[in-house]
Parts: sequence; C-alpha cells; structure tokens
Amino acid sequence: PRFTLFPSTTLFRSQMAGLVGASSIVVTRSGSNLTANPLGEPVRSFVSDNTWSIFFNDTWKIKPNFTLTYGLNYQVQGPPTDANKEQDILTDASGNVINAQSYLNARLSAAEAGQVYNPTIAFTPIGAVKGGLNYPYKPYYGEIAPRVAIAWTPDVKSGFLGALLGDKATVIRVGYGRFYTRNLGIDLVSTPVLGDGFLQPVGCYAPTSSGTCTQPNGTTHGTAFRIGVDGTPPVGSITPTLTVPVEPGINAPYAGRTFTVDNNFKPGNSDSIDFPIQRQFKGNFLLEVGYVGVYARNLFQGVDLNDVPWMMKLNGQTFANAYDNMFGQLCPGLKYANCSSKNPVAPQPFLEAALGGTGSAYCKGFSSCTAAVVANESGQITTNAVTNLWGDLDNSFTFGPALLQTTQTGFMYSNTSYGYSNYNAGVASLQKRSTNWNMIANFTWSKNLGIIGLNQAYTENNVNDPWDL
Repeated sequence: PRFTLFPSTTLFRSQMAGLVGASSIVVTRSGSNLTANPLGEPVRSFVSDNTWSIFFNDTWKIKPNFTLTYGLNYQVQGPPTDANKEQDILTDASGNVINAQSYLNARLSAAEAGQVYNPTIAFTPIGAVKGGLNYPYKPYYGEIAPRVAIAWTPDVKSGFLGALLGDKATVIRVGYGRFYTRNLGIDLVSTPVLGDGFLQPVGCYAPTSSGTCTQPNGTTHGTAFRIGVDGTPPVGSITPTLTVPVEPGINAPYAGRTFTVDNNFKPGNSDSIDFPIQRQFKGNFLLEVGYVGVYARNLFQGVDLNDVPWMMKLNGQTFANAYDNMFGQLCPGLKYANCSSKNPVAPQPFLEAALGGTGSAYCKGFSSCTAAVVANESGQITTNAVTNLWGDLDNSFTFGPALLQTTQTGFMYSNTSYGYSNYNAGVASLQKRSTNWNMIANFTWSKNLGIIGLNQAYTENNVNDPWDL
C-alpha cells in the first residue's frame, strides 16, 4: 500500500494531523479476462528478447604514411515477448494503439484552438489490440552503424610546414562512428506490465474518515481520513475480473499511476566524431590536441502525458500568460520574498472565460474569477505548483476536465525515445616518456547539453514541457 499526505496550502497542518490525500494498492491479475490474484501474489513474467548482430572491419594501409580504417555493423534488437502474454499497451477505448507523439500533438492542436483533447485512455493486452499486435513496440530494423577513420603522417622535410610538422613527427587523425544503445531491461520486462490490467494500481483519492473515496482534493481538514485515528485507509474497489480494454476510472477503478512503453520506441543512437593531432618533439615529448563531439538522438525519455496544456488560449490569452501575470503581481519583482496573497491581481481574460464569469459556482461572491483563483490557490501560484493549480480548477472549467488525473489516472508516463544530447570538447595532452617512467598531463574543456538533470533511464524524471524538449 502507498499513502500520500493531503496536498494543501496548509501542508504543515495536514502533515501534523496525518491527513491522507490518497491511498493505493497494486492488484495482480492473470488470464484473458484479467482475473484478480490473491493480494500479495506477484505477476510472473517470462520474457525473451533476441538480438542479432553482424559486422566487418578492415584496416587498409593505402600508403606508408596513410592508413584507412573502416567498418560496418548491423544489428536487430527484437522487442520483448512474454511466454504468458502478460504485456499491455496504451490504447483508446476501442483498442486502437495510442503513441505519445500523436497524443501530445492532438492536445497541442486542441489547446491552441481553445479546446480540450482528453479522450478516454485504456490498456489492452497485446493479443487483444485492434489490428493485431505481437509486441509492446514495433521492431526496428534501422540499426546500421558505419565507422571510418584515417591516420596521415605528412611527409614534409623542409620549409615552414617542415618546421611545423617535423620529419614524420606528426600524425593527423579523423574518425567517425555511429553507435546504438542496448535496450534497457525496464523497457523489456517491467514497463509492459505497468499499465492497468495485469498490474492494476487501485487508487483511492481523498479518502474520507467514513471510509469512502472521492476525487482529488475532494475532502477538507474536517472530513479527510486521518492516519492512526480512522483505522485502515480504503484502497478502492477490487473487482474479480476486468473488462478489456481496461479503462481506469471508467470500467476499472481510478489508477494512481500508470506506465507504458511507447509503440514507436526505438534504440538510441550516437554519432561520435574526433579530430586529434599528435606531434612528437625532441626529448621524448608527445603533444596531442584535438576535438571530440558526440551527438545522441532517440535516447530513453520518460514523458507524462498528463502535463498541463499551458498554451490553451481563451479570450485572446493563454493560460501561461495568465499564470505569469498572476505570479508577477503576487510576487513583485519576481522575487519570492515579495510574495503575498494580499497583493492586488488584475482580472485575467483566460480565467474569466474558462471559469464562467462571476455568476459561476466557482467565482460566485468574488469580484472576478481571477480573484477567486487567487483567494483559493495563491499558495500554488507562488510556489510554481502549476499542475496542482490546474488540477484544483479542472472540474470547474467550462470546457470540462483537461487532465487525465481528474478522471482516470494521476500519472500517465510513457517511456519514449524522444531524448537527445550533445557533447563537444577540446582536449589536450602532453606526455613525457622515459625508459622507466611516463608523465602525462591532460586538459579537457567541454560542454554537455541534455534534456534532464538525472540519468535518463529514470522514467519519472519527467520533462518540464513535453511540447518543447
């Protein structure tokens, strides 16, 4: 079981009182009708994953002072197959596959038009996916990895170049290679059963002291379940079987968090380039300077499909601009030390339209809908808790809920191959060689640019903005 304390602007009081914001438990299931196993029984996966590889490599000394090295590698990393077919994939309610990019693109297009794209998502066992599907993601046959390098010793004995390069004392090298990553075990074994079905996270959001479940933020300090006072927190309804496709929050209980491997997943690749020059000097000194570059694409990247559509536009204003304006007015000078819920905030056109004006249930009794938001959500605004802010308002918007967390699942992480990074470096090395010892000094000046600050294999390190990596 997992328990999460009640999220609130008075978080300290909630923690001290032991108020539960959510509870959940994972139910394992098996068989074509997803029959519930006894609580505590694990899912047993028997996964096979085959990799085929072939390569050749050759070194050709074209001239005494010019050598060419070249090669080619080709491999196929097959997607995982489970002996018990206990793998599922993200689909719509009809069993059609959903891939992360098309889903995000549809949300973007709708938001820019002032509309919501929030269809029912579902999880379907591999064998039941519409159109037929044998694997969690498509086999990828494009792992072609060439490599080539040259080494040239200029034969110059006189003049300026002769003095600069020495008599066969310099070697100029240039190399290029493409390399592919090995697929991670989490994508082969774990994630294909972390949707909703074989491993079903049964969530109970905002449980009450009477043992019932509500919606996120559906309780108050007076009605919320208290640890140590109200007994064992409820975990939601566990049905003997599940309907396929499994729709969290609709034909199955609301799911606290769900995962999937994107159907368009592919191995990452990197292009590596180096350009070193070595020069030998008298006294057994060897100087090397050069450049190294690595450009990686299609890297593992976890993406939460539940991200806030910040670009949604209503009344000529985006939600992002409305939020920025509120933060700037609540925190003059954009300094946290200046933040105060008592600072005046001008009405924001987006919020006035999205919340239905002062006659709506949410805004009634306030001079504007913006004033209502500031009164209820100033803590979320000034702490940059944008997802919490939108989530608190999601059931009050005139256009209906826009987040999966409101209706179906708190997190919907897709393991994609959208990650990328660049590495560029200048390197220098000076070596003094002797009969009995060597002395080496190295210096590297480098810059690395990636998407996130932790190992990209850590799925839940979600990108800040999936629409602009």
